[in-house]
Amino acid sequence: MTQSSGSAKHASGSSDLLALRDEIMGRAFDAAEVERPIDPASRLAREVKASTDETAQHFLGELRKHCTMLVAAIADVLGALAGLDPASPFSATVLTRGLIEASADLFWLSAAEIDAKERTRRTCLVYLRQHETLVNRMVEFSERHPEGDAAIPHLDEGIAEGWESLRLSAEKMAAIGFDLRTSKQRGSKYSLGEAKPSISRLVDALITKFLGKTGVNLYAIYSPTAHGDGEGLGTLLIEGDQVEDEGVVKHRRGFDEKRWNGLVVEPAFAAAKGATGAWFELALSPETERPTASQ
Repeated sequence: MTQSSGSAKHASGSSDLLALRDEIMGRAFDAAEVERPIDPASRLAREVKASTDETAQHFLGELRKHCTMLVAAIADVLGALAGLDPASPFSATVLTRGLIEASADLFWLSAAEIDAKERTRRTCLVYLRQHETLVNRMVEFSERHPEGDAAIPHLDEGIAEGWESLRLSAEKMAAIGFDLRTSKQRGSKYSLGEAKPSISRLVDALITKFLGKTGVNLYAIYSPTAHGDGEGLGTLLIEGDQVEDEGVVKHRRGFDEKRWNGLVVEPAFAAAKGATGAWFELALSPETERPTASQ
């Protein structure tokens, strides 16, 4: 499946996935399952402390909450995948897709190659998208329920306040020194400089970094399968295991060992280990050497 190997060890099966889940949970949460605080000697702590703008300092400080949720989601999926086998190809593909999406976002925010300003910009982009999503959900509710305020008092007022709050937040972030851009595209009403890359690009960058360059972007396999497209569902059949029935060639459903490892175990393990490792290095470990890279 891959042309070269990344730095992450290849997993062989469910025991490796479970071991990685436990390792991740042990690093991110204490014995009471409470998230661990940012290490005061970590690079992220330094970036927050060095920020001279209150807005930038606030959002960099809030990054921990978002990234910890991503870490928990990744660990959760590792445990779920460990309970599956090649006879459950659809479930495994959908779960792997979710894990790799979360890992790609986490790695994009935790990358060691970017400086504090770029990390702040990326964090603000995440917040703006989340804020816009909440407002769009209220709009959708109002469209599905024409009675509006009769269902939820002051709904229209809340929507208007939501859009205004989003605008003010975007302008406040732009005042840090970012280029404020607007768009009619849903989910990207406001952007600071370049928009966030597509999830397909982020996934491909993550897999290439930690597993190696693949013949095709794995997300191009996961996504159509998860959406039930015919082309994607075709990957759930074992092409080498076929029978002919009254002139019709049929295939056994499932993954053979090669596809199971190549599409599920190895990508999930490498993505989870690489992305969480980047976050732990950024926020939960003492900074050993001051980085020199900017962006």
